Amino acid sequence: MKKGILPTAAALLVCAALLGVPALWARLSDARRLNSVQPRPTLAGALNEEARAIPVLYELHSGTSDTSSTDREELPEPDLADLCAEAAEPVSALADAGVISAGEKARLDALLAQAPLQYYRQNSGALQSLSLVWPQQDAAASTAAIHLSRQTATGVYVSFGLSVGGDLDAETRLRAWLVMLGVDVLGDWEPVDTGSYADTFALYSAKGQATAYCTAAAGWVNLQLSKGSLTF
Repeated sequence: MKKGILPTAAALLVCAALLGVPALWARLSDARRLNSVQPRPTLAGALNEEARAIPVLYELHSGTSDTSSTDREELPEPDLADLCAEAAEPVSALADAGVISAGEKARLDALLAQAPLQYYRQNSGALQSLSLVWPQQDAAASTAAIHLSRQTATGVYVSFGLSVGGDLDAETRLRAWLVMLGVDVLGDWEPVDTGSYADTFALYSAKGQATAYCTAAAGWVNLQLSKGSLTF
């Protein structure tokens, strides 16, 4: 009987050792991952390595950003001064980048010095949006507004709607905005046919799989960065 016990015990030890190998390998693999820089995963059908290195584009394609969301939640008793200060910072950045003119910034600053008539904030998790609306500034003007949307993960603003216009053309604004976003480095932004939208200029990047466009109509400027190719 002793001769039968020894092979059985040996077999059990071998099995135990083999079962421990995967666990040991997993621990070693985890240690290697923790002590090394991990590249961002490839987003299938979307970005190449150069574009993935640009945070705003990576976040745009991560599957969580959606600049088309229109749900808005009215703020309960907001601090209006804080809201205006929040909007003033990106407005100043646009002026510094040459996306809006000094005169347009002055007009927006004048709006931000007043309490808005309406105010909305929407947080989708991926995007944080803020809209401020003021009454008519004169008999000939429409309601004035500032609409902003930024990525929660990066803090980068990917959408603007501003009650200004006329000082700069849409192409000048858009190309300056691409530099401001840091996506101009891709170098393959090509004009998109905007059809009958004569007041809109759009650019598409195959590397970034994204479309950026600007509408510069009378009294209104809209800037938008969206994933994929848009049809106008």
